[in-house]
Amino acid sequence: HHGAGEVCETCGHSHAPDPALLSGDRFDWRTAWSAVAAVGIRPCSGALIVLSFAALNGLWFGGILSVLAMALGTAITVSILATLAVTAKNWAVYF
Repeated sequence: HHGAGEVCETCGHSHAPDPALLSGDRFDWRTAWSAVAAVGIRPCSGALIVLSFAALNGLWFGGILSVLAMALGTAITVSILATLAVTAKNWAVYF
């Protein structure tokens, strides 16, 4: 077959990144925040359903609190997973 970063003869694509790409410069805060904003601007379909249900039943405050709780739980989960991924990558590059 082919090594990392090389092009596959069958399909013409590279299936694994070149190790030099993985050890490149670290993210700066501006790049990280632009990624967060790009992902965060998309509305959550679950939150829209909860807000619609709350609006139809006259429970605006409960709907807003529910969506904020969902957002907090998602933020905590994604932050933990991202920290684990970056830590594992740094550990793998170190060894």
